[in-house]
Amino acid sequence: MKHAGIRHGVWGLLLAALCVLLSTSVFSQNLSELERQRQQTLQQQKATQQRIEKLNRELANLDALTAQRLKDLRALEAEIRRLEKEKADLGRQINLLQQQVRETEAEIAQNEAQLADLKKRLAALVNSLYREQAGRYLPLLQAQSFTDLSVRANWVGYLGNQQTDLIERINRLLEQLNGQRERLVLLVRDLNAKQADRQIKINQLTDSRAQLQSTITALRQQAEGRKVLLRESLLARNELQSQLNSVVAAITKEQRRLAEERRRREEEARRQREREAAERRRQQLAAQQNATRPPTEPEPVAIIPNVVVGTLQFPVPGGRIVAPFGTQGTYQVIQGPGEYSPVVSAASGIVLDEYPVSNTGWWIIIAHGNVTSFYIGLQEPLVQKGQQVSKGQRIGYTGGAPLIPPDTLWFAVANDNGVQVDPSRYY
Repeated sequence: MKHAGIRHGVWGLLLAALCVLLSTSVFSQNLSELERQRQQTLQQQKATQQRIEKLNRELANLDALTAQRLKDLRALEAEIRRLEKEKADLGRQINLLQQQVRETEAEIAQNEAQLADLKKRLAALVNSLYREQAGRYLPLLQAQSFTDLSVRANWVGYLGNQQTDLIERINRLLEQLNGQRERLVLLVRDLNAKQADRQIKINQLTDSRAQLQSTITALRQQAEGRKVLLRESLLARNELQSQLNSVVAAITKEQRRLAEERRRREEEARRQREREAAERRRQQLAAQQNATRPPTEPEPVAIIPNVVVGTLQFPVPGGRIVAPFGTQGTYQVIQGPGEYSPVVSAASGIVLDEYPVSNTGWWIIIAHGNVTSFYIGLQEPLVQKGQQVSKGQRIGYTGGAPLIPPDTLWFAVANDNGVQVDPSRYY
């Protein structure tokens, strides 16, 4: 009976300590997954925002380039219009000069015909005089009087002089007209050269205009492509924001659930302590009643010495403490010398329980008299519930928890009141 009472009290302490441990270091896989989703969504949102800013910069650059190319295109088209106007003006001038050339050539032809006629007539007169040497005097001999003779002689001379003067005037006029025609021809040739030069420049500018228009079209197509990507990125950002809001809401909900679960566990632990206190009072009363009865042979009980300061063995030989008590919970985080490091019992005692937990691997709980030790994150243990172990005895290996590194052990110690304390005080 006494042994059963002690064992029952130890179980009460164990349950109380376990409730405290669970309440202070409870781990929710769902909350971890939600937090991972939140971080992932934040990273995606950051990458999307960077992509949006990059697209905005590219669109601004494309708009600036397009505006500059449009400005160049307008200047080019203005230059083409100016050259085409100059070409048209030159064409009108050429037409006018060509008309003048034609008129000059017609006048030359007319004067040349008149000159040829005069020369023909004069040549006929001269030939006639040469053929009939005496005939040159016939007009004089036929005169009826001296006065008539004088008139006839003057008239012959006058006719010769008049034709000669007319021929000279026509020759001078022809020289002037030929000179004028040559000047007009030279002007037409010069204007034609200028017109051809304007046409060459117009052709060159037209090619440049076509290239500019092609460039502007390409820039606009690129801008349209960036706008499509920008719209898609904005929609993606909005969707990510909605996802983030949903994840944050889920995290808040899960945190409330965990808080409620923690409160429920603490309430259960409190009730368990009350039940244990009542059971201890009942046992004390039963012990007082049994004291009046004849003594019976007691059951053999293993004697487990109380643990005092400096008597616990370090549970992971060759390991080190990477997170002291209280930094991540009411336990120490101990890193072994390698993956799947051996774990030993910190003191002699009795294995109160050993069981697996989905996220934190196998738990082994050992009672050492006035303290209880907890080994969390193990592979399948080497000891069994109810087994007596000695100090330094190997009880398992690290590496049994999905959420705890394979070289790491969570180690906790609870005093006889079920309160978890810093294990380092007992090393």
